[in-house]
Amino acid sequence: MKKNETPGESIMAKPKLKTPNKAKRLKGLARREREMERLKANKPYLFKLTKSYPNNTTSRLYPPRFIIKGQDLIYDAVTGTRRKIRYAPGEKSIFVDEQSDNVTIGSIVFYNGNLIVKKTQPLLYQFLMASNYNKDNPNRDRSSSIVYSLQDSSRNIGEDVALAEKQVEAIGLVFSLSEDKLLAHAMVMGVDINRGVDEVKFDLKVKAEANPVKFLKDFNDPKAEKKYHVLLAEDYNIIGHDHYQYFWLRDGGKDTIVNIPVGKSPIDYFVDFLYEKDGEAVYSQILKELEE
Repeated sequence: MKKNETPGESIMAKPKLKTPNKAKRLKGLARREREMERLKANKPYLFKLTKSYPNNTTSRLYPPRFIIKGQDLIYDAVTGTRRKIRYAPGEKSIFVDEQSDNVTIGSIVFYNGNLIVKKTQPLLYQFLMASNYNKDNPNRDRSSSIVYSLQDSSRNIGEDVALAEKQVEAIGLVFSLSEDKLLAHAMVMGVDINRGVDEVKFDLKVKAEANPVKFLKDFNDPKAEKKYHVLLAEDYNIIGHDHYQYFWLRDGGKDTIVNIPVGKSPIDYFVDFLYEKDGEAVYSQILKELEE
């Protein structure tokens, strides 16, 4: 690879390779068959980028989106020849000489360093395994940069796959929110909203990436809306609180709304209180004053 070339942007120069003997060809064929058996068993594969950000200076380990070009020139151990491959969904093979003349090359995208391959994506799996960018490819062109690797298939990667899927879901949610909803959820999740929207969105994305399960749980919490209104009411000096009570701010004074038991989170206790009979009237008054 030339110094100015990046992964997925060029076809590598041809190294001199020896033609394998029959045993090596059979070994390559058997390996390919084993790989397909796993896909038939409906067990997903998890591919991960091999490099993260240096010293994690961006508060995230991997780029949110990393694209690999869906074509390469590889050494095929089964035939003992160099062959062009490309990822073209809808075709029956990854090899160009076995594909139709007019094909659409598919996108190969790693989200936050991860790419999940399911049973319904056998061509994607074959391409990733055969590519020179794959660290686990024993026949890879050594002049190519290593970009990704297959996670240990000897262990159960179900949890890794589930986490990667949650990350994609959580981050996608951040970028789908309207500005009003984005700021509301940011406030509830403890993100400073007194900045530009892009900065708020970035911080929310970092939270979604770091702990997607908690992020989605907090986002879907039915109490989130009431918590947002409580925080907003405090911001507008309608109500206030200390460690012992929540109170109305009236004419420079403090009128107690409810006392907070020792050891309880003030805001969590107060939000729960708003669901009670006495609290419903308080919540209605909060909403009324927020609208004024």
